[in-house]
Amino acid sequence: TFSSIKFHGTYTIPVDPMMCEKDRVQSTALEVWRTTGYCFRVLHHYPLQTGHKTLYCCCQDKDKKQKPRPSQKEGVKHRNRIGQHTMSIKMRHLEAHVPYYDVTMPPDAIQIIRDGLEWSAPSALVPKIRTLYPHLTASQVHFAWTKMSEILWKKETNQLTSARLLLEECHDVEVLDVTTLDGIEQLCWGIAAVAHQLSGKVVEIALDATCKKRTKALQNWATCLQEKYHLIPRFVHVDKDMAEISMAQSVWPDTKIQICWWHLQKALRERLAKSKLTTTPYKPLHACHEFTFININFRPPGTPDPSEFEGGVLLEADKVPYDDNIVPSLSIRIPAIPPSNPMPIRNDTSTHKPLTIKIKLPTGQPDDESVPAHLRSFCPTHLHDTVVQMVEQHLCAHPLIPGYCYPSPAGIRQWAVKQMYMFCEENDLPELWAYLWENWYRRGRWELWAHTAAPGEIPRLKTTMVMESHWRHVKVDYLYHFSKPRVDLLVWILVKKLAPTYHIKLDHLLSDTGRFRELSSWRKKFKSEWKQASMTSITLPLNPKYRPDTHKWHLVQSMHPVSPIFFLEVQRSRTTPFWSHPALVPLDGDSLLSSESLQPEVEGIESGSIGERETSEVEEDKEPDGNMVDTAATAKIDRRTFKEHFSHLIANLRDFTSGLEYQIQFGDHRMLNTVEREGANFIRLMENCLERERRENSARVRSPTTWEKTTANVMFYRSRPPGPEHGT
Repeated sequence: TFSSIKFHGTYTIPVDPMMCEKDRVQSTALEVWRTTGYCFRVLHHYPLQTGHKTLYCCCQDKDKKQKPRPSQKEGVKHRNRIGQHTMSIKMRHLEAHVPYYDVTMPPDAIQIIRDGLEWSAPSALVPKIRTLYPHLTASQVHFAWTKMSEILWKKETNQLTSARLLLEECHDVEVLDVTTLDGIEQLCWGIAAVAHQLSGKVVEIALDATCKKRTKALQNWATCLQEKYHLIPRFVHVDKDMAEISMAQSVWPDTKIQICWWHLQKALRERLAKSKLTTTPYKPLHACHEFTFININFRPPGTPDPSEFEGGVLLEADKVPYDDNIVPSLSIRIPAIPPSNPMPIRNDTSTHKPLTIKIKLPTGQPDDESVPAHLRSFCPTHLHDTVVQMVEQHLCAHPLIPGYCYPSPAGIRQWAVKQMYMFCEENDLPELWAYLWENWYRRGRWELWAHTAAPGEIPRLKTTMVMESHWRHVKVDYLYHFSKPRVDLLVWILVKKLAPTYHIKLDHLLSDTGRFRELSSWRKKFKSEWKQASMTSITLPLNPKYRPDTHKWHLVQSMHPVSPIFFLEVQRSRTTPFWSHPALVPLDGDSLLSSESLQPEVEGIESGSIGERETSEVEEDKEPDGNMVDTAATAKIDRRTFKEHFSHLIANLRDFTSGLEYQIQFGDHRMLNTVEREGANFIRLMENCLERERRENSARVRSPTTWEKTTANVMFYRSRPPGPEHGT
């Protein structure tokens, strides 16, 4: 190395109006430091007429080194030293443990996230990053992805304002103008690239609303879709939420509402699994007026539960016409008694014959009210599958599909109601019948889930899993690791991440590219069942309900063999013929499965006797029970609003907690044991709510899922947001 360095040079720099002459000299000195590796200190500044001059000296120059300035205070000990050459370290560690390792995210991992920020989901980046850096967690990747992506989607502090600004920047999104209600902020938009391609072509839609389901807000949104994109579907598939159903009925009055079979089955199994006997208020008089085979005395003996209605909202039942000319009657039930001793025969010479009264005694079957409650059951476990299978049969029954009853909507409904009623009556399950009738089989509810309510067509969708799949992509791929994600983040994910995928898939479906792409998942199972049916032997005689028709049903063994391309192109129709394709050609000549030879004659029916016709002498001997008054469901109606009711409960709870605090001074453990024993359910609810709130507001633990067993009872509890976003 050289003992001394001498250098003199000049160069030009661009003019920056934001920097003064002194700042330019300092930036140049900084570059010299970085290049030479030496450090300099300022000696003097010389302002010039044409610029600025600064004189530096080396920090190691002893002659130019700044002299120490001793303190002038009294009693101060001066410790001026040239330099410290020796360093002493003392350390004492008593507990042996695993050495810590650095959990900070390396710069290379940050660069991977930054490179895939716009086009990759955080769930797709996790495997790659964790392979290179095993000490990192998935939550760290999601958190870093969220923070880095804020520059793309966070436009304002307020979530809705930021979301609206984000939508206005997207050229393929149309923000819809809706009339907002008092106390509700609503933001509606449509994906123009997708909506305009499907304008006027949509036949079936699946609908799912989350959080607080406000019928009026949903109605405004659906009205905008109808007017903007000419959306008038023939089928609307929903879950059993009555807010969604009411909205769909008001916007599309001529549309068939179809409840998802998965949600219907789930609701049935959950109610069958409960052991409580109190069920939906049952009105046997209405049921008896509609179907005469229903016994008005077959009713639950216990007190009904006015709050138990599937869907959360009670629909008003249709008014049943009453006949004012019916003569009131009184039915007297006498319990069975053992035969008494015969009366002694009297030799009475009187000519008057004794008056004889004949009373037909009922059988010795005990009354329902005499059976103890602990011996009754809502529905035995071994009958659960039978009930669900019967409901599924009633769901699929349709006039276009031959069956045991008259092929009409009214005939199918009477057959279904009678089959379910007889099942409940034979197994002595009045609570089950009350639940099924009021929630699923009465007028107003039957039309929401049975296919026969639309006699001309059968929908293609049976469940709303196509909508659940959409939510799965949103929740699992993006929002699973986020604690209370913002609305603008959700909008950005929907518009920038998912919408392009849907647009590409729609183009493949609507455009002929010469290749079979984006095919539905049901085709694989359809091909397997078709081949299995082609090799199945046909046994005679046939089931009487199986009425084959080659031109409607396309019986597999009545058709010529199909080519492999058939399974890729065949289309399922909503009416007969259900399957259409040029390869479906019937065999020449008459087949053993000819529709003319096996099609039974359909007899005419009279009004009031649709369905199965029975003539039973037992039913003719029954006394009319039409004028009995149903008093089992007379419950007190709470006229308070939700806010008044909730505020009243909160006030009582606060007053009670104040009283509990007063009990502390007495130290009576009996009171403490009573509170823990009698309030165990409420204490458990309180702890679960607070635990859910703590987990949702914490970035260190995993957020609870919707159906998690430990917090399933508090899924409707909205946790309080922390920090400055409390009002957003």
